[in-house]
Amino acid sequence: MCTPIFDEAAVILSKPALREAAVQFRHSARAWDALSEALLPEDVPLLHETRTLLLRRRDSFVAQGNGAVAEMKQIDGRLQAIHNEAEANFPLTAAEVTTLCHTIAEHVLRVHDIETEAVALLKAALA
Repeated sequence: MCTPIFDEAAVILSKPALREAAVQFRHSARAWDALSEALLPEDVPLLHETRTLLLRRRDSFVAQGNGAVAEMKQIDGRLQAIHNEAEANFPLTAAEVTTLCHTIAEHVLRVHDIETEAVALLKAALA
């Protein structure tokens, strides 16, 4: 996350308002996390498993680099199986998909609003 650099810059540049921007960008990071959870919610097992696998795949790569290739291929195989299963028997009804889409849209708008404010604070701090 880039917010520590804003905190450091606030001191170095004598611009304490950069700290306010940093706080807002930290709010943004939490909003992005919430969006990612909304995209693949816990209460839909197939989607939750997908999220868990994607996070595991990322974490393995970050920790092991090329050493994670075998595990990543195994995860990719399971993700493909989930994809096939979802194509054959999607785990949500049409009404549930509509609700999920509305939830996702709310999260996207929240991220937008938070980041709009963060950018405004950053611009004001640097003016």
